[in-house]
Amino acid sequence: MQAGFLSKIENFLLVRSVFDKFDKLGQGVVNLLDLIFIFNELGQHVTEKDVLQLLKETKAEVEEEKEKEKKKKVNTVTATAPKPAVGAPYVATTTQQQPTKPPQQTPEDPKKSNKIEFPLFMKMLDKYHRNLMKRDEESDLIDAFAGMGGAWNKTGAVKKSTLEDICRTFDLSIDINVLYHFYLFYTLHNSFSH
Repeated sequence: MQAGFLSKIENFLLVRSVFDKFDKLGQGVVNLLDLIFIFNELGQHVTEKDVLQLLKETKAEVEEEKEKEKKKKVNTVTATAPKPAVGAPYVATTTQQQPTKPPQQTPEDPKKSNKIEFPLFMKMLDKYHRNLMKRDEESDLIDAFAGMGGAWNKTGAVKKSTLEDICRTFDLSIDINVLYHFYLFYTLHNSFSH
């Protein structure tokens, strides 16, 4: 699937049709191992390890979203509580919230709970693409670093004169001396804080 090649609706329909191919009972659910084949059919080559990690990260994001939504609802209810009418007798009331224990959750083995519903799969697919974009951005930065004299494995250094030449060539208004002093401060500060 190329970005921009299909409309959002066409993308959704394509993903749904591939998902449905593996949904043998027509219940909107596939098993964990089917995800590898679904991703592959969509042109994304993943391993079982990749899928398990992606599932873990996606579930964590879903839980985080639920917690934010829960806090948002509590804040909305508190902010919209009715105020007593002017002139109404004052009645002191207290409401104590009973502390609630979070439900006991046992760490589950993703291989045992292998039912994946379509909405969760869509979130996994979104997370997968966001992860790819992050890797692409980092890859571009490493390419630039290596092109200026650093190493591909993120080691080495870029000469100050190389940065000055690049800034002059592309008419960039970056003061390399300020950048260099910031770098020195940062590296010294970090070496003392460890």
